[in-house]
Amino acid sequence: GDARTEGEAVVPTLRGWTVAAIGVVILTVGRVLGSIAVMQVGFALMVLVAIGMAVIKLGRHDLEVTRTAEPARVVAGQRVKVTVTVENRGRGPAPLLLLEDRIPIELNGRGRFAIQGIEAGGDRSDSYEVRPSRRGRYEIGPMTVSLVDPFGLASRTVQATSTASFL
Repeated sequence: GDARTEGEAVVPTLRGWTVAAIGVVILTVGRVLGSIAVMQVGFALMVLVAIGMAVIKLGRHDLEVTRTAEPARVVAGQRVKVTVTVENRGRGPAPLLLLEDRIPIELNGRGRFAIQGIEAGGDRSDSYEVRPSRRGRYEIGPMTVSLVDPFGLASRTVQATSTASFL
């Protein structure tokens, strides 16, 4: 299957919320102590989270996810190689991508991996294997793609709506 990503809002990660909270505490302590330098450190931490969110929100990346499952026909217990290609059709680089494919429980395998940034116009591929325990038609997907800023402070999760199937 082949699909573009459709996304949600940019949100701080757990690390981002922690850094922002520490920034607020340090800013407050600096204010109580009357220390401009301490207040600046607290403010800088909060701004760092905002910058991380801006990097994700304002990034000029347009991702397209393609997935193939080979072979298309298998017998119970036979390995199926699922190859995922992410293409950045945008004008700016895409940050770290965390990908997770929805896999039916009857398939033994795990479709979760990370891809380091993709330059504008570039693509990256990765693959994983699944093994059906019995015959049948299986659908893999859709895939969840999380875009994460370089510091891990903010992320945006998108759904690649395509699926791949095999018998």
